[in-house]
Amino acid sequence: GKERLLPICRDLAMRALGVSSQSGTTDECVAHLVDVEQRGLALSFEAFLGFLLSCEKDGEWEKSVDFLFYVVEKDLSKGWLVDGSSLQIPHTDTTEEIASLGRPTRQDLMDALEITMRTCNASGKFGVSLLCAQRFALMPGMEIQLEESSGPSAKLSQIFQSLSALSHSPIDFLATICTTLVAS
Repeated sequence: GKERLLPICRDLAMRALGVSSQSGTTDECVAHLVDVEQRGLALSFEAFLGFLLSCEKDGEWEKSVDFLFYVVEKDLSKGWLVDGSSLQIPHTDTTEEIASLGRPTRQDLMDALEITMRTCNASGKFGVSLLCAQRFALMPGMEIQLEESSGPSAKLSQIFQSLSALSHSPIDFLATICTTLVAS
């Protein structure tokens, strides 16, 4: 079997996979993420972006959307997603060690959203891209202002926003809307 990488090596590998010219790197990034989850390790924000960039290169819009919302909905206060600029990825998951590292900023998360939206748009999934932005805007602390509308479309927009906030992922939300529209 494959040897487990030290956390810093795994993190650097994910960063490199995202910016490499090689295609087909998403599956390797997924394998590294499984290791992160199983071992309860921290992940740098740069490695997170590396994963999203791998998805963009490979046209893996579903994995990009799923991972973006997995990350932003996971409790970031636990310190598992950290600033990797100093290359200090903890070897353990002790609170003291992780608490000393920085957390992603709102702008960092907006950058991740941008990559995910580009991935969706490049795959022709324009609606999913917009739903990602809308759902992201409804998350606590994101404070993205959605354009207010009036008239008949305002009610429909409110319904979409509430359904989006209740769905587990934007893809589930889109499937619900499509099923509802086809049934009507």
